[in-house]
Amino acid sequence: VYGPRQDPRGEAGVVAIFANRLRAGKPLNRALEVGTGCGYQAAVLAQVARELYSVERVQPLFERATRCLGELQAGNVTLRYADGGMGIPEAAPFDGIIMAAAATHVPVWAAAPGQAAVLYDGDLCLGGGRIAAA
Repeated sequence: VYGPRQDPRGEAGVVAIFANRLRAGKPLNRALEVGTGCGYQAAVLAQVARELYSVERVQPLFERATRCLGELQAGNVTLRYADGGMGIPEAAPFDGIIMAAAATHVPVWAAAPGQAAVLYDGDLCLGGGRIAAA
């Protein structure tokens, strides 16, 4: 379904870092991903989260992710075509949040108290950027 370099977060090591930081050694029941892209990271996160909500604002990417995740039968993933900066308030709170779309903050209402949020800044695949865990 996915080929190499089709999603800048598609490097297995980067996705593993995100997932490990998000889980922080705890079970992950409900997670939010902002910036679905083509759905690669969502497909991986669907394996470690009981429920995954993912938001994408670029319609061609949203449509591609919908097709790809459908082919993978990722039934625990809910995709939303919207501006991810607002998250999905009606599904909150989340045990973990990954904001992989150059987000600058996590909405206060989104995370359950004491849970992980991972923000991505820059392009880790090209050697730049950083991951910050809150």
